[in-house]
Amino acid sequence: MKTTAVILAAGVGTRLRPLTDSKPKCLVPVAGRSLLDRMLDSMAEAGIEDAVVVTGYEKEQVEAAVQGARVTCRCVFNPRYADMNNYYSLLVAREAVAGRPFMKLDGDVIFEPAVLLRVMDGPGWIRVGVDIRDDLGAEEMKVLADEEGRIQAMSKKLVPSQSLGESVGIEFISAEAVGPLFEMLAKMADEGLDDEYYEYAYDQLARSDRDVRVVGLSDLTWTEIDDLADLKHAEELFGGR
Repeated sequence: MKTTAVILAAGVGTRLRPLTDSKPKCLVPVAGRSLLDRMLDSMAEAGIEDAVVVTGYEKEQVEAAVQGARVTCRCVFNPRYADMNNYYSLLVAREAVAGRPFMKLDGDVIFEPAVLLRVMDGPGWIRVGVDIRDDLGAEEMKVLADEEGRIQAMSKKLVPSQSLGESVGIEFISAEAVGPLFEMLAKMADEGLDDEYYEYAYDQLARSDRDVRVVGLSDLTWTEIDDLADLKHAEELFGGR
C-alpha cells in the first residue's frame, strides 16, 4: 500500500511576523524556497506519492502553491484554525485519509528525506520521530519512554531531566492505529479540549498500552521553525540544499 502524508499547514505563525502578515507560515522561504516546497520535495524523494494538506490561514495561497508539486496534493480546510489547537487540524483530515496508514507532518518542520524513511521503517503501531537529547526546556514537546523505546507519556509539561528527547512533529500512523487515533481526536473535540495538542492523543493511547514507539533521529538533520531565530538557524542548516 502506498504511503500518504498529512501535512498540518493551517496555522497563522504569529511568532514569524512580519513575514506571516500576508502569507501562511508554511510558505515562508528558507534560503529561497518555501517550507512547503521543501517538504513536498523531501516527501517525493522518500517515495511518498500523495498528501492531504490541511489549510487554514490564507488557504488560497497554499492551494495555489501545491499545484504542480511532485507529490499529488489534496487540500482540506480547517474552519477552526484560529480558535482550536493543532489536534483539530489532524481531525479534519479524517475523511481524506479514509482509514489508510499515513505520515503526519507539521507544516513548520524542515528535514532531510532520510528522516521520513527512518520513521516509516521504524517499529511500532504509531512511530514518533524523536530528537534524543538532554538539553530540553519548557517549550519542547517532550517524550518519556522505556528502555525499548515504548512511549509512556508525551507532553510539554514533562520534567526535562526525566525525558528522552523532543518529538520533532513527524510520525507514522499504521493502518491498525488510524481508527483509534481519530476516535481519540474526536473524543478530545467532544470534551472541549480546544487548547490541547495532537500529541495528547498519542499520550492517551500510549497510556492504554498501545505500541507508540520512539524512532530516534538525533543523527539526521532537521529543525522546526517557530520564530525568526529558528528561521535563521534553518537557513544555516539548509542554505546549500
